[in-house]
Amino acid sequence: MESLVIEDDFKLVALIYPDFEQAEEDGLDREQLQEKLCEDMALANLELDQYCKLSRVEIVDQEFEKTPKRSIKRYLYQRGVNA
Repeated sequence: MESLVIEDDFKLVALIYPDFEQAEEDGLDREQLQEKLCEDMALANLELDQYCKLSRVEIVDQEFEKTPKRSIKRYLYQRGVNA
């Protein structure tokens, strides 16, 4: 699993590339996996200060693009701010 938190319209959004094979082994389809990630987000938000709480979780279908050092190219996933 890989994850990345971005800002979208002044809210924090977690982009997650899950281990689809493991999810399938655990008997989770895509909808159930999304529900599980939302539950985990809610639990994490209980521990976080208001300014750093996640507003939603999105599943991405492809691995994040990386640099030669295997760091995620975060700038490719940043979204514009809707004013």
